[in-house]
Amino acid sequence: MTCSLDRFFNTFIADDAQYSMSKYMESEGDEDLKASAWKATRKDDGQLVRSRVVRYIHPINAPLAPPKAGARKEQTYQRFNDYGICVETKTFVDDVPMADCFFVKDRLLVSASSTKDRVTVVMEFELEFVKSTMFRGVITKTTTSEMSKFFQNMRD
Repeated sequence: MTCSLDRFFNTFIADDAQYSMSKYMESEGDEDLKASAWKATRKDDGQLVRSRVVRYIHPINAPLAPPKAGARKEQTYQRFNDYGICVETKTFVDDVPMADCFFVKDRLLVSASSTKDRVTVVMEFELEFVKSTMFRGVITKTTTSEMSKFFQNMRD
C-alpha cells in the first residue's frame, strides 16, 4: 500500500483522523480524552507550527501512585513541504507523587521517500527531569518501560 505524507497526516494526525492519537490512547486504556483542535502558533524562533493539548485520565503502573491520574499532552506539529512531518509531544501527569519532577518528551518523525509514495516513521522519547529526586532510577525504569510498550503497540 502506498502512503504519502498527506495520507499519513489525514489518517493519523488530523483532527478528524480515522486512526488518531486520541483513538489509539483510548485503545491503550486512557479515558475521558479531550483534544483541542490543531491551531496555528509561532515558536520562539518565529517558525509557524500547529499546536494542541490533549487532556485525559491515564492508568498508572508505578509504585506509590494512585491507579489513575489526570494527564495532558502538549503537542506541536510541523510540516516540511514534501519532505516530512514532525510531531513533538510533552506529557505531564498530575496527582502522582514525584510526577512534578519530570515530563516525557517524545517525537514522531515522518519522512517521505524519494518517490513520495512511502513514508518512514521514527519514534523517540526522553525523560526531562526539572528537579532532583531520589526516585530518578525508579521513574526512569518505569517510564522507559511504559513508553517503549506504548510505541511498540502504536507501531503494530
